[in-house]
Amino acid sequence: GATTALLATLATALLTLQDATTGLQIGPLTRRIAANGAVTVALNGANDRDLMQVPAGFTGSVTVRADLPIAVQVFTEWNGSAFGMASTEGVPVDLAAATLHAPLVYNAGPEGRTWIAVANVGEQPADVLVRYRLDGTGCPATALARGGTPVRLEPGGSTVIDQGEPWSPDPNLGPSGVRPGCVGSAEIVGGAGGRLVSTVFAQNRSG
Repeated sequence: GATTALLATLATALLTLQDATTGLQIGPLTRRIAANGAVTVALNGANDRDLMQVPAGFTGSVTVRADLPIAVQVFTEWNGSAFGMASTEGVPVDLAAATLHAPLVYNAGPEGRTWIAVANVGEQPADVLVRYRLDGTGCPATALARGGTPVRLEPGGSTVIDQGEPWSPDPNLGPSGVRPGCVGSAEIVGGAGGRLVSTVFAQNRSG
């Protein structure tokens, strides 16, 4: 018969955090993960010495590089949700692209909304523009986030575009680009050299 050898292998992961506003990078922070094991990196109330350098109120992205295949899950404490927490999977850089598509975005006013988180995982700056295709009473067929002004993301940089921000017919005052009551899809464009990854969050009145 055949014999299969199962090897217990330790993975080394390097985490780099980057502040979305200032561009400040923290790390790389080293974590070692046992075979079939897991580690938790808690930014809120962290006791790990190397996490003490992460400022209170930090908002940004984290890049995880490892010498073996790993899975990454991010849990976000969400004060505005009845459920208290949101969870998303890490996006492999192999899935990065110059143009991404979000199949469902909406602004339901007090009933809820979506918001798009975008990160530039490339080595060059990317000017990110979000185009909407919308449906609903009184909704334009197309619209541009931030009045069509791109967001410049440096390498490792990130931003959040909230479809629930106040809408205005004046493009200089409508950072969201989505009127209350509108639903549709979004195209996230980073230019010819862009390497973008993205996650869409959704919230309704119940959480």
